[in-house]
Amino acid sequence: MTKPSTATFISPVISPVVSQDNQLQSTADLAKLQKQMLAAETYNQMLALIVDYSHQEMQLAYSLLSPAQQSRIEAIRARDSLI
Repeated sequence: MTKPSTATFISPVISPVVSQDNQLQSTADLAKLQKQMLAAETYNQMLALIVDYSHQEMQLAYSLLSPAQQSRIEAIRARDSLI
């Protein structure tokens, strides 16, 4: 069995930029986003976070999760994805 692709969430690690709009302002913001990502029970709940966070912020938060946490998110994505 092959592992689901993480390309949906991961690209090269992107550093937070404090001075631009829609960028994480602190590590507390990053921790809050990670907590929300991990609390999501469906892929659509994770995608809904894009309202409050940019795609880059979500990529950064995802890239800093542990492998087990990333696997949980990927399992939800694979389960809920129509692709």
